[in-house]
Amino acid sequence: MNGIHSSGPEPGTAAGAANPAECTEVVEPKEPVRAAPQKADESAPPPLVRAELQKTFVAMLFAFVAATVAQQLGEILVVATKAWKLANSAPDMLIAARGDGWLLVVASMHAMLALTMVTVSWFSWSLSQAAMHKSDVVTIFSRKFLIFLIEIFLVTLYFSLSKSAEADYAAYLKDGLTASFVKNPSARPEALQLLWVFMVFATWDYFVDVLRPFKWSRLRFHTPLNHLRRIVAFCGVSLFCASVAYVIGWATPASGGQPSQVIFGDIALILAVFLFIAAKPFEYFLARGMKKEMIGDVTLRERPTSLEKRRFWIILTLVLVCTFLTRNAPCLLG
Repeated sequence: MNGIHSSGPEPGTAAGAANPAECTEVVEPKEPVRAAPQKADESAPPPLVRAELQKTFVAMLFAFVAATVAQQLGEILVVATKAWKLANSAPDMLIAARGDGWLLVVASMHAMLALTMVTVSWFSWSLSQAAMHKSDVVTIFSRKFLIFLIEIFLVTLYFSLSKSAEADYAAYLKDGLTASFVKNPSARPEALQLLWVFMVFATWDYFVDVLRPFKWSRLRFHTPLNHLRRIVAFCGVSLFCASVAYVIGWATPASGGQPSQVIFGDIALILAVFLFIAAKPFEYFLARGMKKEMIGDVTLRERPTSLEKRRFWIILTLVLVCTFLTRNAPCLLG
């Protein structure tokens, strides 16, 4: 049939094997078996999440301090409006404040100082591009954890600053007298606490920007003189503002002063907070001429513009004027 046997093997082929002329099978090479990727431990959050949790914790402390200041401002409004009876008449509120010897203005300036310190610090901290804010706390025996503790201590100082006002709302509820609400007003406690704040700022700058990991390749740069130059360059602004706060505290009487002295003292302290921000661009001049090996990964500031220079000198002048008035014009609002 067609010259092809229907049974039996072809010559030269194994028994039972298919005829290669009739059927050819292409065998593709098999891919090597790959091990299944190991799944990451889902119970441990990634470093970014942990770092965000740390920042969230500090942000909650900021919110707590802000709530404390808001409560104080609410109490001051209750006293200023005589339990909201004068809320619709600003002239009557002004007459009542003058009749009380401007004591409510003193309490208000204390609260405004705390509010300014908290908001400015929160804004600067949240926008900080420091390397320590981009890394995660791996162990408590690390520089990052120490910096984390410094930040918590700073917010604690802000809370102490907000509670340093001489306002006693519980005493006011007993007799309804403004003299019971504000007793022995003085701006010296606030000045000393602001001094502490700026000193802690300098400590934070030291651990973040000055203290560098030791490397043998940079041995010739690890000298006491170079270390002192880094302290001046990166901690100089904080130390300068700390000295300003000290001078303001010296100019303000510890007790028995006139309300005008406290008001001008608080204004000077508020301006000192803004002076700190205005003086930061001048770190450019303090760090100018330092070699890259001395600076490390610290981001240097650009040369201050003419506007930034004018802003600094204007604020510094206002601080000096208010400090002078704190010392020499106690009866200006009498």
